Amino acid sequence: MAARMAARCLSRATARVGGGASRAPHQAQRLARASPSLRRAAGTKVRAQQTDNLTGLTEAEKEACVAEELVAEDAEVDIWRDTPVRYLGYANECGEALRAFLPAGGVPATYALAIGYVLADTVDKALKEWKISAKCKTDPSNSVRSVRVAATSIDALTWQLLASVFVPGSVIHLIVATTTRALESIEPAHDAAAAVAMALPLDVSADAVLAGIPTAVGLLTIPFIVEPIDETIHKVCDASVRPAMTATVNAYSRSDKGEPAPEDAAFDGGAVAKGALALGAALAFPPTLFTLGGLIEGGGL
Repeated sequence: MAARMAARCLSRATARVGGGASRAPHQAQRLARASPSLRRAAGTKVRAQQTDNLTGLTEAEKEACVAEELVAEDAEVDIWRDTPVRYLGYANECGEALRAFLPAGGVPATYALAIGYVLADTVDKALKEWKISAKCKTDPSNSVRSVRVAATSIDALTWQLLASVFVPGSVIHLIVATTTRALESIEPAHDAAAAVAMALPLDVSADAVLAGIPTAVGLLTIPFIVEPIDETIHKVCDASVRPAMTATVNAYSRSDKGEPAPEDAAFDGGAVAKGALALGAALAFPPTLFTLGGLIEGGGL
């Protein structure tokens, strides 16, 4: 396993030097924790046949440099991913679950908090991409480096907004709305809530007890939807945003160096259509669920 992960790390480094787009969001966390193996792989510098006249580094040395930086980055504590700050990304899901108990503007405030976290994490990943590119001399100019960093930012921002904010937020919104409507239509639920309220040592109304049930269901649902949504959005980005960013960086890098496009380059219309469809579906999913939730809340369904 460690050897395979080391190979993956070097493979990403090779793609990075070759002009491809940067690492996908969260891939730093997916790098092997088998740091010794990665460090040995990163430290292996096989001399290439040709030397880059602009930097004095061979392609293999650039790859090794990128791999070393990936290992070092993985070993660091990422304040945005590896500390309790990460939970800010779930603020809006909690806001949706607690909607019944929050004041006016409370739920939008939780979305603002989550989006603020997303933007901060995106800036952090862009700065790290710039650092690697500058240190390892993987780009022929600052303009190419800027395009690469922009691609990293778009990748991270797209993934985070969908996987951390809007898709899970819309799911929790629909679940809470459905649960609330279901309880309202079940007459015994009101009697049970009144009995529970009377039995509690605190002065709690039956309506508060009843409102607490959808909140509890929403909060308990969050841990079960995080990973499936994360993986789904990764697949969507792998089919759409990431190939597009890779192609953009490659094309701009060739243009900057005055190189023609590869003769064997072929336009894969099927892959483009598949990626566009996947991204379109992912973008349409949250507003669809929000609309359904609104109709259920308003009694339209």
